[in-house]
Amino acid sequence: METSGGMVAGDWNAYTFLVEDDCDVTLIPQSSTKVYPSKFDFACRQTIEMTVGANARVKWLPETTIPFENSIFLADTKIHLQENSSLVFGEIFSSGRQKSAESFEFRRFSSKTNIYVNDQIIVFDHLDINKEASPLFELGMFEEHTYMGSIWLIDQSLASREWEFPFFKSASHRFGMTQLDDYGVHFRWLTNDLCLLKEQMEQVISEV
Repeated sequence: METSGGMVAGDWNAYTFLVEDDCDVTLIPQSSTKVYPSKFDFACRQTIEMTVGANARVKWLPETTIPFENSIFLADTKIHLQENSSLVFGEIFSSGRQKSAESFEFRRFSSKTNIYVNDQIIVFDHLDINKEASPLFELGMFEEHTYMGSIWLIDQSLASREWEFPFFKSASHRFGMTQLDDYGVHFRWLTNDLCLLKEQMEQVISEV
């Protein structure tokens, strides 16, 4: 739970979770995370440390992180699973407040995700955008899109499942899926339509 209206320069939100064996937990953010402008080069930081026990299930439902103009956001997520535990972890990145003409006007946005199974790393994902240095609008980057959604589904019982989603696609709304060997599946969206993104992410989550 975020008790303020957002993160101001120098704030550090640290979350530590221990999910015991055989538990079934759903974590729901109360709202989007707003990252306010940096003052004196102070960043807003977020760390998540999660340990999931044997035969336990965790769902982290997605909400949007919105970096304001001139903000700095540094996030680091580490999740440790057992071979027979299950994870659904969702995130949504917004390029900023589009109605205020602040799309990609933040100074830096960095979000690292590390997922381990039996202490072996199976996922390392780093979205690192620097306003001054990142080629945002090239092929293979954001192109014309303003939102990115991700779902990490780690569950060996579902790794070989045949997934079929009759999702709407267009030049401004794209969807892809990648198998993570025998560990699970990764889903990712690039879009300009936040409502459609959330609808499709909820559909994927409802399947598991």
